[in-house]
Amino acid sequence: MSDRYRRALAALSRRGDLEWLKCPHAVHPLYGRFQAPYMAWRYKETTLEIESYFHELTHRHESRVKWLFDSSGRNWILAPERLIREGGGTSGDQFMESVVAIAKSDQSFCELANSDLDSFLSRLEIDMKTQ
Repeated sequence: MSDRYRRALAALSRRGDLEWLKCPHAVHPLYGRFQAPYMAWRYKETTLEIESYFHELTHRHESRVKWLFDSSGRNWILAPERLIREGGGTSGDQFMESVVAIAKSDQSFCELANSDLDSFLSRLEIDMKTQ
């Protein structure tokens, strides 16, 4: 379990009971290169307040690449807009293929986006402490 995963788990759990979380390592443990980052999760129960918080966070947070929050499916996802666009959405094999393709072809983008995700997690940790 990565430090990023632990941070995400702790911060997201303060908003509700998590049923599922996926938050990959910043650097691939076998290949040693930056991965295209994203964070996907599912709460056991959701509210409009929780959903609105994540939409607002995505819009107000300063980042180096454009990020999107998608709550339209069973799982919620926070990911770079490029990853969602090139992946044809947020679900299925095409999304995961784009994660791999971007990691192979654009390490600069992945490094910037990973820095952004760490910044998002820091903002979540701060916001969750004040809740």
